[in-house]
Amino acid sequence: MTQTPPRPTAQDDLPGHDGPRPQDDQLDPLGEALVSMLLAASEQSPTGLLLFDTNLRYRLVNAQMASMANTPAADLLGRAVHDAFPDYDALTSRIEHVLETGEPLLSFDVTGRVPGESDVEHTWSLSAYRLTDPDGTVLGVAVTSTEVSAERALEQERVALARRLELLAAAGALLSGSLDEHSTVEKVLSLVVPAVGTWASVHLVDAADEHRIRLAGARHADPAQQPLLDRVLSALEVTADQPFGAGHVIATGLTDDLPRVTPDMLAALADGDDALLTGMLSLDVTHGLVVPLTARGTTFGALSVSVLPTEASRESVAAEAQGLVATHELVADVATRAALALDSARLYTQQYTVAVTLQRSLLPQHLPQPSGMDVAAVYLPGAAGTEVGGDFYEALVRADGRLVLAIGDVMGRGVRAAAVMGQVRAALRGYALEGHNPDSVLRRLNVMVCAMEETSIVTCLVAVVDTTTGAFDVAVAGHPPPVLAEPTKGCVLLRLEPDPPLGLPGAEYGSCRRHLPAGGTLVLFTDGLVESRDQPIGDGLTALCHRLEPVFAEEASADEGVSAAAVCAAAVRVMERSRAEDDVAVLVATREPR
Repeated sequence: MTQTPPRPTAQDDLPGHDGPRPQDDQLDPLGEALVSMLLAASEQSPTGLLLFDTNLRYRLVNAQMASMANTPAADLLGRAVHDAFPDYDALTSRIEHVLETGEPLLSFDVTGRVPGESDVEHTWSLSAYRLTDPDGTVLGVAVTSTEVSAERALEQERVALARRLELLAAAGALLSGSLDEHSTVEKVLSLVVPAVGTWASVHLVDAADEHRIRLAGARHADPAQQPLLDRVLSALEVTADQPFGAGHVIATGLTDDLPRVTPDMLAALADGDDALLTGMLSLDVTHGLVVPLTARGTTFGALSVSVLPTEASRESVAAEAQGLVATHELVADVATRAALALDSARLYTQQYTVAVTLQRSLLPQHLPQPSGMDVAAVYLPGAAGTEVGGDFYEALVRADGRLVLAIGDVMGRGVRAAAVMGQVRAALRGYALEGHNPDSVLRRLNVMVCAMEETSIVTCLVAVVDTTTGAFDVAVAGHPPPVLAEPTKGCVLLRLEPDPPLGLPGAEYGSCRRHLPAGGTLVLFTDGLVESRDQPIGDGLTALCHRLEPVFAEEASADEGVSAAAVCAAAVRVMERSRAEDDVAVLVATREPR
């Protein structure tokens, strides 16, 4: 019987197996088919390919690489890379490092131009690795390259957009709610320097003189250059008739773009002042951008920016133009937000000035000085950024010779609070001059306040002092108690039972009697002296007594005794209320020693 030979398996077909073997030309690594495939892969690859020998001479340049280099392969083969592209020595040095060390260079971006395209900039992503034979002999370097110009441009646009959005968000956060001109200007300058400019300044039309343009602030990215910038801009007179710059922009309301600032232009602004011109030249302005600050149809200022210079060697003309346009738009957006914030600050300042003027005009211009007594008062409006309140005080001498002291606070802010305060003080003065006791004065005031067209809440303290004996009657309508300083007992807070504030229908008020000894001092004040955001009123009252102790001791030791005016100033100083969040009123009466 004839045996059929077994059929070869897949395992039999593997190289090294004893079974059947492929033909020799299928295993020869240098066979014509494989060489053809390698050449086709090189020429048809979408990735550029270069092969260098150990002298960095071109040995192979595929079609894609020749296209990216805009140079025929035949013009490169056999040439050294230093000779073919001398502008790329930095890249050549990195390839030499790969050849010497064997450390590959992966996904490295190279930006530059190619022959015949001087105005076009390309970006390529390169990788390089050393070639060796099986024995370890170095054969050369292979370089692969892919053009990523479009991808990198898109990435730059995304980064620029994100940066712009981030800056505008910061502008909105910093400028919203600001009611102080100085802080608003500082915030604007911090947004644009150093983000888009080496330095920047803000000029504003003077509120008191619309024909005068004043410097509101300036900022330099280099702190060492800040004194120079301040000195130059302070000496530079800005006027509406200048041909360019902040004055010209304020006069026209149009943006002034100065891409090439020349010495002649600066000399025109210096107007013959050699020292000023030298300082302006030292600021090294090459590109100036001035945008108007406009709100409600009125241009009242200008934001000037010394734009950051671009790196011409790395930027194409189109990219540089796009960058400048983006910078212009960004500065314009910031200026729009800044103008709204500054306009709000200007309006607030006007209202604040009116309210303070009204407030001061409604307070006593002169205080009485009855025999044996020293009377003084101080009123401080809240710091800029807060509205004027309704703090008031009163001091008068009745027909019977008694001294009436009163202090109070209308709850609320602005002109309305000041107006209500004026009505309450006038009524209080009238009731006191009629000879009513403190509790009776408060009852009458409460009826008047309740009858006002708009509801108001008023705190008040009234004291009537017998200047001969020192006895005084006092009534309190929801107001902080006064401080009493006695020569032998020190400084104490008078314990009084407060009745409800004024403005509550049917409220009842009582009074009690206390004594002001010879040499003693009575300190009346509003809550702004003892209360703040970080200090409750209870802690403030305790601190006031404690801090005034040494002041009274020092004043009492003086030859002339305790001065009411000195106590007023000391109360504000020791409580650190020179720039208080709220209005502060202090009324002090001192009885002379026997």
